Order: sequence, then structure tokens, then C-alpha cells
Amino acid sequence: MVDLFGDAIPEKEQEEEYQKSKFFDYLNAVTYKKKNIMDEDLFIERGYEPYKMNKFLSEHYDCIMRANEMNFRPFTDSKLQFDYLINTVRKNFRKASKWLRPENLYDISCVQEYYNYSKGKARVALNILTEKELEVIKYKLRKGGKDNDRNVDRDRAQSTR
Repeated sequence: MVDLFGDAIPEKEQEEEYQKSKFFDYLNAVTYKKKNIMDEDLFIERGYEPYKMNKFLSEHYDCIMRANEMNFRPFTDSKLQFDYLINTVRKNFRKASKWLRPENLYDISCVQEYYNYSKGKARVALNILTEKELEVIKYKLRKGGKDNDRNVDRDRAQSTR
């Protein structure tokens, strides 16, 4: 199809394919390949998520300032943010570390409540506590209810084996 100006109009199938672009395509383009993938395709900009990119880059000491600059300007277009990052971040392979998971957040909240600690102290204490000690804390903090009692009985049965 052609629009009024004679430019080709991309089909819906092609647009959906570009929306499914993976985060790691952008990440590799910025950190390792240094290839501007947004100039090649029209719809690839839609899949770019600045929050995820800044979160990943902030884990590496040489990229913290670049990610922080983009955090100061959240309303900048995705293409401009991508261009800034691709031109300022040095080419280097950066291994991704694991992000904090919800199960760890629950453990932290249990330690916080049990010892009356702040989040920072609870994180440090969580590194020191063993699995058995953590289970004892969770058992003492249980609020009751049918489902909670079943889980506690199941945990006891597993720990005695």
C-alpha cells in the first residue's frame, strides 16, 4: 500500500513483529554491538523501554552516570535516549546480574517485622540467617488461616525428612 505522499505503508503483521522486539536487542546494540537499530526500522522504537535499560546500566559502575542522566529526563523520546546511550556508553560486554525477586522481598519483610529492623538492616540480616532460622521466623510471624496452616504443616513434614 502507498499513502498520499508515495511512501510505503507497513502492514499490520510487520508492525506486530517489531513490537515484539526483545529487550536484549536494544541492550546489545547499546553495550556491545554499537549498531543503531532504531534507524533501520520504523516501528522498533515502540518496543524500547527506558526504565529497563536504565535499570540494567545502573548495575555497572562505568554506566551509572549515563543511566542517571536519562533518569533526570524521563520525558525525552525513546529514540533520543537510545541515541544518547549508544553514543556515550563504551563498547564492552556486560554480564547481567539477577534482579531482586518478590520472594526475597517477602523474606526481608519477615525479618523486618520480627527484629523491628529497617530495610537495609533486614537485607544484611537476611544474608546471615540460615534457611532453618528463616523458616522459624516465618512460623512465628504467621497470622493464621486455613491456607497458612496447611503450608506450615507441609513445611514441617519436609524439614523432618
